[in-house]
Amino acid sequence: MPTPKIYFLLVLSFVIHCGLGYAQSSPVSVDVGKLVVTYQPDADAYYPSFSKRQGEQGSAAVRLIIDESGSVTDALLLQSSGFPRLDRGAVEIGRRYRFKPYMVDGNAEKISTNLLIKFNLKLPESFKGAQFVEYANLKVLSTPVGENYYPLMSKELGEEGVINLRLLIDPDGNVIEAIPFGKIEYERLRLAAIEIAKKTKFSPYIAEQKAVKIQTLTTVNFPPKDIAK
Repeated sequence: MPTPKIYFLLVLSFVIHCGLGYAQSSPVSVDVGKLVVTYQPDADAYYPSFSKRQGEQGSAAVRLIIDESGSVTDALLLQSSGFPRLDRGAVEIGRRYRFKPYMVDGNAEKISTNLLIKFNLKLPESFKGAQFVEYANLKVLSTPVGENYYPLMSKELGEEGVINLRLLIDPDGNVIEAIPFGKIEYERLRLAAIEIAKKTKFSPYIAEQKAVKIQTLTTVNFPPKDIAK
């Protein structure tokens, strides 16, 4: 049996050996701006369709572990977008990146880097050219009674919330599109808010002596109130 002194030296040698092994395998942190991207996945392909319908958008930061060949071996969430679906999409995007091997003194190195992945909703082409007008500057001619559109199931389940909407209004004052955005917890309320918005009628907006197509922002509340800024 080894003496205590020899045993201590054996343990110390094992600890030092493990420490050196960890140091050697620990990836070097490199700013993403110093790396050459050879393949960048299309973020829109990983933008969850349900998140788009819910109006979820934001940015998530991920940490990538990149091997000597430039392949991503792991991706870890560093900062949440505020939406779990988008966070999962960001991690999946990060895993699919490819880089040119990072060289140090002529040798390819295992590295890590941080990457910010953004999910931004794109407005439909129909919004193009529509002048933005503050809701307070518009004249509402009629709006539906919100209570009539409050889903019965939502009432029974106690679902409440505020739905943010971007409206596209034609030269006659009709709402032709209503797009929700921001965090939306209940799908039933989202659909009800769209229906309320589309049945709202505005006075035509006049610019340079003619009625024009415009866009504006509004909210619909549940329990219902009048559609408002």
